[in-house]
Amino acid sequence: MVRDLQTGRFVVRESHGVHGFLAVEQIVVKSDGAVAWMVQVNAGWTGNPIYREVYAVDASGTRLLAEGEEGLNPIERGSLALAGSTLYWTQSGKPFSAPLN
Repeated sequence: MVRDLQTGRFVVRESHGVHGFLAVEQIVVKSDGAVAWMVQVNAGWTGNPIYREVYAVDASGTRLLAEGEEGLNPIERGSLALAGSTLYWTQSGKPFSAPLN
């Protein structure tokens, strides 16, 4: 959830059911309330690989921007960044970006 602290109004109320959810690792928020986050999830049973996913909610709606499995196409932990209206992250050693409107 993103709440405007001046008005108390919710700018974003998002609930998505990531099965095997472990932890939100990073969150970035624009001044207009657009938000993106990186989560760490498991594959649903013990001993399976860890996945990371990057989500965004903005004027375009809610979307999954990236997903990656450790050891195959991993999203680098801690790599989510926001510069202006552009999100950045690193996956498999390569830079990726997407607009956050």
